[in-house]
Amino acid sequence: MIAALVLAAQVAPVTVTLEQLVAAPDKYAGAQVRLAGQVDACWGMMCAVCPTEATPATVKRDQCLAIGFARDQPSLDRPIRYSDIIFTASFDPTCLREACLDNGAVLRGAVIETVMRRRPSAQGLLWNHEPLYPASPLIAKAVHAQLRADLPADRRSQAVQAFVTADKTYFVCASKPGVWPTSWSAATIAESDVDPWRCRRVTWLGGRWLLD
Repeated sequence: MIAALVLAAQVAPVTVTLEQLVAAPDKYAGAQVRLAGQVDACWGMMCAVCPTEATPATVKRDQCLAIGFARDQPSLDRPIRYSDIIFTASFDPTCLREACLDNGAVLRGAVIETVMRRRPSAQGLLWNHEPLYPASPLIAKAVHAQLRADLPADRRSQAVQAFVTADKTYFVCASKPGVWPTSWSAATIAESDVDPWRCRRVTWLGGRWLLD
């Protein structure tokens, strides 16, 4: 048994595309595969990976697969979100055939070989892009000092602007002038490592605006 496992580990991964895996899952079931993809919709150690040529206008959602990374990989949420990567993983198509309530990854134990390109959150594919709207500049003024104290020293001179969602959730962001998030997800839970802003939610409490 041990010899068989060692032999399997020594077998070179099969180079494939996401399209090939989706088209013929049984052919590659259990195989160690090597492929390229665009990382999206990350949460902890789980992400979706889509074709590198996909765009917000042409998502190719049917070719986006759930990927789980090896535990010895570095923190993967923000650093690789929206990046094009080359990686190896074990392909398990079980969750393509049936609903999985726990670990839905079909590409498992993924190890990144190369990060080819990093994209801003505006080019994300799968997150719900609830839009942000400009809010009163008085809100930004009220929490400016609080936000500056939360920023690295080299970013404390950045411009600050307030935003609000359709359901009246308020945020303030510090960024380069003219470069602001356009969606709630980009401002909070789904930033890219190359986005220039830092945002915090704000709440009206006790007669004044406070950072959450």
